[in-house]
Amino acid sequence: MAEVGDTIRGIVSTICFVETTEASGGERVVVEITYEGSLDRPPPHFHPNQTERFEVLEGEIQAVIGGEERSFAPGSRFEVSPGSVHQMWSEHGARQRWETTPPLRTERFFELVWGIQNAVAEGKEPAELDLEEFRDEFRLA
Repeated sequence: MAEVGDTIRGIVSTICFVETTEASGGERVVVEITYEGSLDRPPPHFHPNQTERFEVLEGEIQAVIGGEERSFAPGSRFEVSPGSVHQMWSEHGARQRWETTPPLRTERFFELVWGIQNAVAEGKEPAELDLEEFRDEFRLA
């Protein structure tokens, strides 16, 4: 179970838990994500039951949200509604605040996905991820 201050490193990004589900009284989970900079995009996906809110703190974020490609500069705030297909990345490095409501099992999903990335990067055997287990939180488009 994630705790405030826990950090998980992935291949091209690192997340740090700012507010956990427990700390928020079940309202939300908040992380800061730091992108190292990469042309790699995550797969198009959506969250059927959750809203995501983002604030760019440093650098520039590229995103495709609902089929529209956009760039977001520091200070930009934007929201991704439930069911909206999206991708997000940073080509040159960035840091942003990322809030998910309701949290559901997002913390566990983050721990697994970033943990798998870390294992792959270190040449270790990654844990298995059953996306069906997280149907309420995440679906590939």
